[in-house]
Amino acid sequence: MLCTNCHKSFEDNQIRCPSCGNPVATSWEILKTVYPPEDDVIKGLLESCEIPVILRSREGIGRVQGLSFGPLAEVMVMVPQARLAEARELLASQQEIEAPGETKE
Repeated sequence: MLCTNCHKSFEDNQIRCPSCGNPVATSWEILKTVYPPEDDVIKGLLESCEIPVILRSREGIGRVQGLSFGPLAEVMVMVPQARLAEARELLASQQEIEAPGETKE
């Protein structure tokens, strides 16, 4: 397993990271499926609010080959299940800020 705080590996049966003491998230949920570079933007936003993030690609070759379209480029942004609602709310509020001038009816 990989610690979301210090990024060191440890055995799966741990409840806290032996290096930094960070609690281990037990279940990860998909927040959103996006394409690069939006994945890095979302990751930065969530991590700035101390929400752990894992980026999972459908195919590892997408980033290596520079493919930024189609199914090979899809990236799943995953967060701990306990923080999913908070992450969705944060993402929704960020999208409202980025779309000025649009009126809601």
